[in-house]
Amino acid sequence: MKHTALFVHLLGFSVWVGSFIAMIICLIYIRKSDAKIELIQMLNRLQTKLTIIGNAGAVIMLISGLILYSMTKTYTPAIYLTAAIGGGTCVFSVWAITFQSNRLSERIKSNSNKSLTRSITLMIVSSWIVLIGIATVVGIATS
Repeated sequence: MKHTALFVHLLGFSVWVGSFIAMIICLIYIRKSDAKIELIQMLNRLQTKLTIIGNAGAVIMLISGLILYSMTKTYTPAIYLTAAIGGGTCVFSVWAITFQSNRLSERIKSNSNKSLTRSITLMIVSSWIVLIGIATVVGIATS
């Protein structure tokens, strides 16, 4: 059971991080000022779908992480830290990235290009916070 939970945990991690990287690439191309409206709308639909996929990966990782945490026999400070920071990062990711993605989509649909830069910047900053949280958890878990 523990190996299955670990496999599902790593699968969720791969989906989560992979969708983040693809979403950031979409945001970079949406941010370009010379991009055509059709391209921006297509990339917006793609980043919306990537947000949903990434959130699914984060939720899978959160649930499997809770299962792995409950199966642990010895609780060291490293386990507490990875559980707290990892769980917090998952919850922040689902909340912040979804909120920013929805805001960006609404602004793109309303064709208000002047306000896209702020929304994209906030989404990229949120993504960096999540990636720093992931890097911290991986660093603690592997040390």
